[in-house]
Amino acid sequence: MTESKKNVIMIVGAEHDNLLLNPFFPETEVTWRLAENLPDEDLFCSKNPEGHLSMKVSSHIDGADLCENVCTSNSSKQSVQRSCQFIEVPFNFQMATNQEMVFTLPKAFDSLEPEQVPIAVGVSFDSGLSAVKLRSTEEGFFRLTFRLLQDGLCVNTLRWNLRVKAADSAVAKTEVKAPPINDSLPPAEMPAQAPSQAKNLTAALIEPESAPIIEQPPPLPPPVAGKVWLILERRSDGALLDELPMKPGKSLIVGRSSSSASLFVDLDLKPYLSTKGVEMCSRNQLKILLSQDRVFVKNIGNCEVLLDDHSMLTPDQGIFVATGRHVVVAEELLVAIIER
Repeated sequence: MTESKKNVIMIVGAEHDNLLLNPFFPETEVTWRLAENLPDEDLFCSKNPEGHLSMKVSSHIDGADLCENVCTSNSSKQSVQRSCQFIEVPFNFQMATNQEMVFTLPKAFDSLEPEQVPIAVGVSFDSGLSAVKLRSTEEGFFRLTFRLLQDGLCVNTLRWNLRVKAADSAVAKTEVKAPPINDSLPPAEMPAQAPSQAKNLTAALIEPESAPIIEQPPPLPPPVAGKVWLILERRSDGALLDELPMKPGKSLIVGRSSSSASLFVDLDLKPYLSTKGVEMCSRNQLKILLSQDRVFVKNIGNCEVLLDDHSMLTPDQGIFVATGRHVVVAEELLVAIIER
């Protein structure tokens, strides 16, 4: 078996894509054997037509561990080990207008290419320092997509949500530097502080003006007495689009349908979203659960949603809601919780 010369850096996050390159390309008939220390849950892998392994990981992986994946040629039966190391990178950022946000990526990335960046957001990348600089002069919610390259090949796709708010001062500058990730040493030689580096990177990147919008959950609503339904309406005219009954103890997933079985949704919003709306709604956006006669709503996506009291429910936040309330998704649709 041939050892890989360089560890591949993989990005942890529900919206970030990784590509483990087929070492036998252009031969595409290959078989991948995944490392045993990869998580069984929250791991979505598939081999694309070129034989590369598409990988998405949404749960935490210790940054000190190497994941030893093996690719075998079906024709020659030769195998090549592809070692990868994971770091966590958040996908939600908040900054002020005219603020300059600078942060560093691991040295393994030699280039960053903007794939989808609004004109209102300025982006630059210093390959020598592996530093990314963001700046915006306009308020708003922006969706950014970047391709990260190692040795000239795209191995990661980052998708970021950026919220820009008006600044109190004319010019503000925030410089964020994440600790470097040592991606050249095997686990036995990793520095003692390596296991916490992924967490430090996450903390550094989300530090500027990123206090949660909903800081404390409200008091528990009264228990429901009848059957609970999810009602989907168009926000602009109140048209009824779909409805779904809830069952005690069963979670319902609200989002955009996908061909991937791992991204199944119970209430599909995709047919009713505009092109802009699709960009503001995650594949799996909401998890709604009826438990102990109360309804719990959790934002499991990467985009913020708006509650009917004008407070925001940010990613990974959950709240008990009373029947009769609703959630606004992608600024276009209402998901109402009603009791019949």
